[in-house]
Amino acid sequence: MNQSSIHDKLEATETPPEELLEASNSVPIWKKVLKQVGWIVFTGFCLIFFSLMKLPEDRLKNYLDGQISSLLSQQEISFFSKESHLSFLWGVSYTLKGVTLHFPPPTPSVEIDQITVSPSLISLILGRISGKFELKKEEGFLSGGISVRGNQISLSCEAKKFDLGKSGLLSALSAASVTGIVDGKGSASGDLNVPSSWESEAQLQVSAITVGPQLIAGFSLPKISISEGMIDFSLNRGKAKIQTLRLGRSGNTTSKPVPVDDIQGTLSGEILLNQQWTSSTLNLQTRFSLSETILKSLVLLEMILSPGKQEDGSFGYRLTGTLESPIPSPLSPKDS
Repeated sequence: MNQSSIHDKLEATETPPEELLEASNSVPIWKKVLKQVGWIVFTGFCLIFFSLMKLPEDRLKNYLDGQISSLLSQQEISFFSKESHLSFLWGVSYTLKGVTLHFPPPTPSVEIDQITVSPSLISLILGRISGKFELKKEEGFLSGGISVRGNQISLSCEAKKFDLGKSGLLSALSAASVTGIVDGKGSASGDLNVPSSWESEAQLQVSAITVGPQLIAGFSLPKISISEGMIDFSLNRGKAKIQTLRLGRSGNTTSKPVPVDDIQGTLSGEILLNQQWTSSTLNLQTRFSLSETILKSLVLLEMILSPGKQEDGSFGYRLTGTLESPIPSPLSPKDS
């Protein structure tokens, strides 16, 4: 084989530079972009992770405690915790143990064994406040998640044997001393300014309910005890439907129901949400019985309710009108 033929074969097998450049440009653009984004995310993660690892935890905890105390002090609430812990494993979480909240008198203090808050940093970057929470009291807990962006709110919660009485949480939020043990779950989401946008559902059970003595409209109301209660509720497309709302249980040893609890009753029906919460229309029906203790304490109450008195001694009413101005009308025996 002569030298010229060898040279021709080498030229035939050699790839021109233009073809090499064209081959390099044939890589899909989305792969290049994805690769660059991946490196950026990885670099950012490493930067944040190692920066957080170097931050003094005690200084961060003191800063957070100070911010919480400052926020609560605006509502005249003092805050104390026996122990706190800040964690960055699998996201940021802040745990407080032995928490006590002191409210202005006569509101009782709130005592929670443990509170854990886990904010979402990614949601915060996107302009949305979001996170999870958990409250523990003895063997019970109340946990959930919340997301807020402008007027849009999303909330979910779950409770298991959470004692409202021992924690003092419900009493602090209401004007009366209220106790009860809560089990169940619920969720709600919508725009605060648009009632018809809300969607919600809840299945809750409450046991050992008590409401302390109180003064209402000049009348002295005795202590109220209710052994149990439950609610099955849904809200969709502007219509709230109460499948079941029941308080107390009655004894059936005689032909007439004798209340075992101070209040025993049911409520069912629908609420149609309008542009304003107060203008939402009602279509509800209720039947209830009151104990002799309540009727003797409120001597005028039985006379006021007498139009709706049923043959078995209970009271039955239909509620129409609006939330702002409900219109009660007695149930006839055939309706009940």
